[in-house]
Amino acid sequence: MQNQTSSKTKNTSFKVNKFSIFKNHRTIKAFASVIFDDDIEVECRIMQTKDKLWIAWPSNKKNNNWVKNFKFMNRDLGELVEKELIANYTSNARQEH
Repeated sequence: MQNQTSSKTKNTSFKVNKFSIFKNHRTIKAFASVIFDDDIEVECRIMQTKDKLWIAWPSNKKNNNWVKNFKFMNRDLGELVEKELIANYTSNARQEH
């Protein structure tokens, strides 16, 4: 068994760094990157399904299954980041029309 050490000294901060809207793609609506605590940058895509927008975080296909390469350990933080990304897309998409 591997020893695990963790330390939480503050709340995680984040900012949307890159943001590009895809105009002519049916399911991919935007590409973005998020920087956490000014230390780690993670790229993602804003996707459109039949009834909602959702965020596709890094993953890869292994044995016909998608495996996550990135996971929020704090669910509240994940929801906050995803709401911010979707609001950013919604606001920018409206401005382009």
